Amino acid sequence: MDPYSGMPKMFKKEYQEDFIKAYLDVADKKDFVAGMHVYAFSDFKTGQDIIRFGGINDGGVYMRDRKPQAAA
Repeated sequence: MDPYSGMPKMFKKEYQEDFIKAYLDVADKKDFVAGMHVYAFSDFKTGQDIIRFGGINDGGVYMRDRKPQAAA
């Protein structure tokens, strides 16, 4: 049986939403954390090579046209 079945796939929007929420939940419990920010505010164009398929990093909390995604 696959231990990861039912979990969101990495780098998909559902995963991003769960990942950011988990970070915020942990940070909220630490009295030494004064603030946080996400790595990528919005999706952005990248170079096309074997690491970035399609030339777009779509890991932003907002789309390139600044429409909020689920994680926002």
